[in-house]
Amino acid sequence: MIKYITLIALLSLSFASFATPKPDINVESLLMQKQYLKNINQCATEKSFNTFIKSAIKDANTFYQHGNYAETIEETVINNPACFVYSASKLSPKDCQVLNEAYIKEPFFYPRAMLTDSLNKVKGINQTCLAG
Repeated sequence: MIKYITLIALLSLSFASFATPKPDINVESLLMQKQYLKNINQCATEKSFNTFIKSAIKDANTFYQHGNYAETIEETVINNPACFVYSASKLSPKDCQVLNEAYIKEPFFYPRAMLTDSLNKVKGINQTCLAG
């Protein structure tokens, strides 16, 4: 009798698990999230982010290229401003000024006030070209 009750319980649980809908995994959404995290974590290796910023200054010749660089730069400014300020401080004064003009004073995606508020939270911002 106990075996019979156990068998019925196991079968009912088995059928119940088939009846529940399985969540759809949206691979495209996961890839976009992965790319987003990769973009804002570029500061994990200082050299790669400095190279990225130098490329953003020199290679953004078209509107599309500028937008691609702006996406990563603005996300980094919002989510990791200390890293951005540190990397910008490693640039020459001229390059830092170009970076400031092209990506902070004329943002692509976020309002300028939001970017400057985020940057102003970083200690030592006043000693860089990004101040003001």
